[in-house]
Amino acid sequence: MKYIRFIFREIKSSKARFFAIAAIFALGVGFYSGLGSTMPVMKKSMDSYADSYNLYDIKLLSEYGFEGSDLDSILSAENVANAVPSKSADVLTDGTALRLMSLTDGINGVRLLEGRMPQNPGECVLGRNKMSGNLAQIGETITLSDENDKDTLSMFKTRSFTVVGIAESPVFPSVQRGAASVGQGALHHYAYIAESDFDTDYYTEVYAVLDGAENLQLYTQEYEELAMNAADALENSPLAGVQLERVRAKAQTELEKARAEYESEKSDALKELSDAKRELDDAKAELDSANERISDGERDLERGKAELEQARYESESMLEAAQMELEEKSSQYESGKAELDKTYAYLLSAYGKDAADAQTASARAQLEAAKTALDAGRAELDASRERAEHELNAALAEIAENESELASARAEYQSGMQKYQSGLEEYNAQNQKAEAELADAEAELESAQADIDALEPPEIYVTTLKDNYGVNAFSQDAQRIDNIARVFPIIFFVVAALVCLTTMTRMIDEQRTKIGTLSALGYGRGAIAAQYLSYSCIAAVFGGIIGILLGNTAIPVVIFNTYKILYSLPNVVLTVDFPKALLAFGASLVLTVAVTLWAALDSLRAPAAQLMRPAAPKSGKKVILERVGFLWRRM
Repeated sequence: MKYIRFIFREIKSSKARFFAIAAIFALGVGFYSGLGSTMPVMKKSMDSYADSYNLYDIKLLSEYGFEGSDLDSILSAENVANAVPSKSADVLTDGTALRLMSLTDGINGVRLLEGRMPQNPGECVLGRNKMSGNLAQIGETITLSDENDKDTLSMFKTRSFTVVGIAESPVFPSVQRGAASVGQGALHHYAYIAESDFDTDYYTEVYAVLDGAENLQLYTQEYEELAMNAADALENSPLAGVQLERVRAKAQTELEKARAEYESEKSDALKELSDAKRELDDAKAELDSANERISDGERDLERGKAELEQARYESESMLEAAQMELEEKSSQYESGKAELDKTYAYLLSAYGKDAADAQTASARAQLEAAKTALDAGRAELDASRERAEHELNAALAEIAENESELASARAEYQSGMQKYQSGLEEYNAQNQKAEAELADAEAELESAQADIDALEPPEIYVTTLKDNYGVNAFSQDAQRIDNIARVFPIIFFVVAALVCLTTMTRMIDEQRTKIGTLSALGYGRGAIAAQYLSYSCIAAVFGGIIGILLGNTAIPVVIFNTYKILYSLPNVVLTVDFPKALLAFGASLVLTVAVTLWAALDSLRAPAAQLMRPAAPKSGKKVILERVGFLWRRM
């Protein structure tokens, strides 16, 4: 009891010294245990954040994409509790990389900060960006730029989205979003839209959560083993084969449709070509028949011309003979008339008029009859000539008409032949073109069939939450803090040991006489040293407790809140790393005992009588300047 009172009397009489020792050890223990607890605090806070929003444990990507039927294969894998498909695409808007994602039900919950969630087509909730600022404000419109390729733009039903809310997603806990497939390769912003705004019939990824993962802390070996086992099971699952068969069956169906369409178009093309050829053949037959008729007509025309010439020749010959006969008869008539006139003149002069008239009456009657006949012959000859000329002109007109008709028919035939030749050339060109197109189409079908037959199972990319950029970066930052915690607090322990050594040495020197008196009264070295050990240990214990309490509450919070500048995280979840806290506490006690024993035993080696006298002054030593002769001699 006296021993305890002595210790507390010493504490009371030297409060400043006591609290100085306690403070320096509180600083060392606080920094060591606080920094040592920072990594567990950061990891537990991230684990709590992930559990709060049911962040995925496994993410799957496939070269073929996903369909709803693929979920059966995924859910049948080991430890997979739930799986949700999602659609996403990296796009450019005003030169900035933006990832548009569909909202998922039950996994990867979204923390809404402002506004509301999308309810109508063309609406989006934008991810907050604490570094560069939000891409747009509520009510503003985000438009996909023309820099995007056609395949990317075809994935969406609209190119403009109205911002209706600002949110944070556990999928992107870091302000650094990771890599993007567009722009300069860095993702700057993200936004969630309704799945109906995507114009695709496939999903781009599937998120899965594992059985028992919520009971395991993120970043622990147990959790990583669970995730890796599930990832291995998914990689070895029949999912790739199922997707291959689905894609192959779908492609084969499309190919069969294309082949049926090809056969139908081929049949139509061949029928059209056959009809065209038949029409050309019919036209050629008609042209040949027309040509034959025209040739017959030309021959008939030539024969008619010849007959006409013959008839005209015969007619002219007959008319000429008739003309000559008339001229002969006319000559005979004129000769007979002259003879009659001569005879009449003779009779008139010889016998008188009556006798002359009587003698010449019969002859004159014959002459009159001959003249009448001659006039009638002339009239008949003129009529015959006119009739022959009329018939000749009519025949010539008919020949001219026939010639015109034949010329028109020949011209029509030539035009028909030209059209036929043009049609034949066009038919030959169309036939060659059709044959080439049909051959190309057949080759394409064969190539498509070969491609389908050569299809291989898709590459299934399975990543765990550890591969998430933000989650992994946060783990590395926590590890850096832990690395600092292994080295930096040692400095404070060394300083604490030196301060404790100096303080206890001064205290023992000040109480030299008291130590000598106690030694003279029969107290052993152990009993005397125990007093000072108790004093320093109580200070170390008091400081250690204060350091553990303050260090494990203040330091993790300060560091965590500092990292919240770079991460989107909720409030800190405090935890104590008891092994490190006990190690720091034990190290402080060991150092305290060591330096106190060092200081106490150094004085307790002297006899009581010597301790009761004042300590002799220490022998003088040369200063540094004294050791530099040429300087010291000139001073």
